[in-house]
Amino acid sequence: MELAGLDDERERLRKIFAKHGFVPNPLLDQHFLLSSDVASRLVEVADVGRSDVVLDLGAGHGNITLAASRRAGKVLALEKDRRLIPILRENVATCDNVVVISADFLKAQLPHFSKLVSNPPYSLAEALLNRLIRRGVAGASLLFPEPLARRLTAKPGSQEETLLTYKVRLAYDVVLHERVRRYHFYPETEHDAVIVALKPASPSYTSRFMLSFLRQTDKKTRNALRNTLQQVKGLSKREATRAVELSPLDDSILQRWVARLSLKQIRVIEETFAAHA
Repeated sequence: MELAGLDDERERLRKIFAKHGFVPNPLLDQHFLLSSDVASRLVEVADVGRSDVVLDLGAGHGNITLAASRRAGKVLALEKDRRLIPILRENVATCDNVVVISADFLKAQLPHFSKLVSNPPYSLAEALLNRLIRRGVAGASLLFPEPLARRLTAKPGSQEETLLTYKVRLAYDVVLHERVRRYHFYPETEHDAVIVALKPASPSYTSRFMLSFLRQTDKKTRNALRNTLQQVKGLSKREATRAVELSPLDDSILQRWVARLSLKQIRVIEETFAAHA
């Protein structure tokens, strides 16, 4: 979409918001995608088809929802800000395959969805990616700020790698597509965005072991390792318990909650239990 077209869309959106008495709040990560071309590109990158149920997280005024509805069997348009719900419903009124959901992503019990196509709030990025990993979602196409997008493709062992990078890499192949300039959003974002595609990674013993282990966030490392050895390696409870207790891991790691492990500690666990079948 050319700059003139973006200006027209920005003005149209301002008028719609004014009609409903809505004022965007950038402090709440409210940056609405203006370009219908970018919305369509997001859907294309996710390879959405009629068999898919697509979740649009932070659906806003429905730009991405509309693009997804043209190719998906069903679209779940999730929006937390209740002030936006009338606007969203108005914009998708002619789409009989769209379900508008007024809910908080962090608290909602979501229906089944096969793919995520979204311009999510930046503050939800880590929680969003962790939830995708836990649910085993088949793929996603997301607009992320460029600094986050680059971190997700950091090389293993590099200074840029984070725990989130590590976990995402276990579950997905991350591909960065085109940059989306900040003026494609209203209000403008602090950084340019990048279209990030997540495709399920080819499973390996290491990825299956570590994903099973890391999903047990409510358990201490000792118990989570025992469970994982039973589930993935097929050991009995007694064998798994013995393997954990005879391992070189000390109590400072074994007594730690899985959710509180550092990347360095997780790499030690991987090398001890998961690097070799």
